[in-house]
Amino acid sequence: RAWLITDQGSRPPALQDALTGETQLAGPGGTLVELHWSIFAGEWLRHTARVDQDAIWERTTSVNGKTVRQLSAEDAVAHLCVHLAVNHQMSGIGLRTLVDLDHARRKWAIDWAVVVRRTRDMRVSCAAWLVLHALSELFGDPDGNLPLRELAPFAWRTSLLRRFASPRMVGEGLELSGGPRRFLFLLLLADRPTDAAILVWRALFPDRLWLTLRYGAPDARSWELARLRLRHLVNIARRGDV
Repeated sequence: RAWLITDQGSRPPALQDALTGETQLAGPGGTLVELHWSIFAGEWLRHTARVDQDAIWERTTSVNGKTVRQLSAEDAVAHLCVHLAVNHQMSGIGLRTLVDLDHARRKWAIDWAVVVRRTRDMRVSCAAWLVLHALSELFGDPDGNLPLRELAPFAWRTSLLRRFASPRMVGEGLELSGGPRRFLFLLLLADRPTDAAILVWRALFPDRLWLTLRYGAPDARSWELARLRLRHLVNIARRGDV
C-alpha cells in the first residue's frame, strides 16, 4: 500500500502526470519511491532545453543481457549534471550526486568529447560545467579528463555562478531551493540569453497547459484563463518566488 505525495499548492497530480515526469509514492513506513517516465523533465528543461528523448532511449544498453536497460555512460553523466544543477539547484543531494559521478567516471569508459557535444546539443552545457567543476574541485581530476574548458560559459557567468553555488558552498550543504535567488540562479544556467528570456516570460505568463493543470481548471474557457493568469501573478507577488 502506498500514498501519492502531492503538494496541492504547486504540483497537483494532473500536473505531475502531464509535465513533471515523475510521481512520488510513500509507504506506511515513510519510504519514498519515485516513479519516473521521463529522463529529462521539468519546466526549466521544457522551456530552455532541446532534449531528444527518443534518441536517448535508443542509446540505452541492456544490463547483463537482460531486458533491463541503462543509459549510455555519456547520457548518464548529462542526466546527473542536469538533475543536480537544474532540478535540485546544487542543493540537498549535492555531495551524494558528486560521489555518484566520481564513482561513474572511475568505473565507466566515458567519451568526454561526446558529453560535450550532447550537452551542447541539449542546451545544458552550462549546467554540466557547473557540476563537473564542483566535481573537479572537491574530488580532483588527476588525469585532466573533465572537459571544463570546453563546457565553460563566459567568464562573467562563471563568476556569478560561483557566487550562487561554489564547490565549497555545495560541500557545506548549500540550500538554494526557494525565493528570487533560486530563480536568478536558474536563469544563469540557461545556455542562451533567448532561453533565459523565454523562462522569465513563461514563469510570469505560463502556457495554457501548465496554467490550467496547476490551478485545477483543465477545461477553462478564455475568460477563465484571464482570471487564472491574474491569480498566478498575485501568487508570485505574495510568495516572492516564481
